[in-house]
Amino acid sequence: MAPNGTFSFDFMTKAFAQTGQQLGVVALPSLRDGVPYPTYEIGIGSTMSINKGSINPDAAAAFLNYMYSDAFYDKISKDWPGDWNLPLTSVDAAKLEKNVSPLFANTVTSFSKGVRDGNYGYTTWTYWPPATEDYLIRGIEQVWLGKITVAQYLQTMQDTFAKELKEGKVPPLPPR
Repeated sequence: MAPNGTFSFDFMTKAFAQTGQQLGVVALPSLRDGVPYPTYEIGIGSTMSINKGSINPDAAAAFLNYMYSDAFYDKISKDWPGDWNLPLTSVDAAKLEKNVSPLFANTVTSFSKGVRDGNYGYTTWTYWPPATEDYLIRGIEQVWLGKITVAQYLQTMQDTFAKELKEGKVPPLPPR
């Protein structure tokens, strides 16, 4: 088992083809009562935005609009399945299956249904502000090493987040 995001479909499909093994996909299990299964994680490894100092923000916006369009997604998914932004709630499975493997189409369709049903959360690398995310990683290691308590860790995490929230560094969460 190798927990991965949809970005790994391209290289995992090729790797499994070389080994003769069959690639499969399953959602991560719920880790506590009250959390529906399956729950999907939403996040990306980077953000695309328009610099406030751009000399041509309208052209940049038009380009971003095209990059997030169904037409662009249909073209790019043929060569880079899963390595591109997925439509979160409006997947046309029949149309998708013309471009990608049935496994990928089924995975994306299930993901889309989970998002439509509200069964999703956010990844730390996309939605925490920078200092808070850094402390999330560094601080927990200090807990594991017995150098600080869980209460100290959580308090520092809260303080760091509150400072970044006040400074406007917290990325906005998409509305539910």
